[in-house]
Amino acid sequence: MTRLSRFFNWLSHRDKHESRILTLSYWLQRKGITITPFHLVLEGTGLLSGTGNKRAGMEKLPKGYKFVILKEKDVALIAHMPGRYIFEEELLKRLADGNICLAIQHKKKIASFAWCDFKKCNSVTYHFALQKGQAYIFDAFTMNEYRGMGLAVKLRLHIHNYLHKKKISTIYSITEAFNYPAISMKKKTGGITILSGVHFNFFKKVDFRIKLGKHINPINA
Repeated sequence: MTRLSRFFNWLSHRDKHESRILTLSYWLQRKGITITPFHLVLEGTGLLSGTGNKRAGMEKLPKGYKFVILKEKDVALIAHMPGRYIFEEELLKRLADGNICLAIQHKKKIASFAWCDFKKCNSVTYHFALQKGQAYIFDAFTMNEYRGMGLAVKLRLHIHNYLHKKKISTIYSITEAFNYPAISMKKKTGGITILSGVHFNFFKKVDFRIKLGKHINPINA
């Protein structure tokens, strides 16, 4: 499949499964114009506040599903998913840079996954260096045929627990303001917005961000 055909496949998928506002936003990005309202989210707060046990059952997977950590040999499984527009080379570079990808596997398929960066919040929308004991969750995705099963919530809780066992107690993510499914999922898993803003980029020549307000003090953002 050519890059152009993959892009149109991705755009069609976005139009069917995301909001019209998001689809317009992605279309403008392809034209070189980015105007993206966003939220910086602090995740895993349920574990810190002692409410994590109340959601323990939410992490349990259906029979035939399991949590896995993807390796180099697995990257092709997610690089060619419908609705994806990130190539295998970039995913391999993520692994080489020390990122990890946690996923839910069903039979031989990857049903849902998300990446973790331990060096920086690497979003184009808003970025900053991470400190020891911190992580940034990004590029979360669930295949269309597995949506509606609550897998994104289960995976998120699993990631929180996995990171806390690794002595990582501060977990960040970025959510675009019109990505309502992501906002809902993060609320269910104890995420709280700590900063809001808008990212502007015009033709890769002008790039700036406006912070609209802090809800609580970010630790180092």
